[in-house]
Amino acid sequence: MCGGGPKGPSQEELIAQENAARDRAKAEADKITAEKDAEKQKETQKVLADQVAMAKQDLDRRQRQRTLLGGLQSEEGDLEDENAKSQRKAKHATLLQSFGG
Repeated sequence: MCGGGPKGPSQEELIAQENAARDRAKAEADKITAEKDAEKQKETQKVLADQVAMAKQDLDRRQRQRTLLGGLQSEEGDLEDENAKSQRKAKHATLLQSFGG
């Protein structure tokens, strides 16, 4: 009673199914890898953007400090000029007194 009932899949069909399953698994793995790479790239870009922002803030801070320092030095220079003028006047007065003026 070997009848003509349905037989199982042929050897070629089994191989084709295995190949299709393997291809689907590889495609899924590639998709996951691509998603991870994209996430890493986003993180890297964010870190880089943060570093650029910090560098700009540091540059701005340094420029403000230079401006403040330049202003202080200018004020000190003005003070030194006033001191130098008063010292010269005192020397002139002393010289005039020593010569009888």
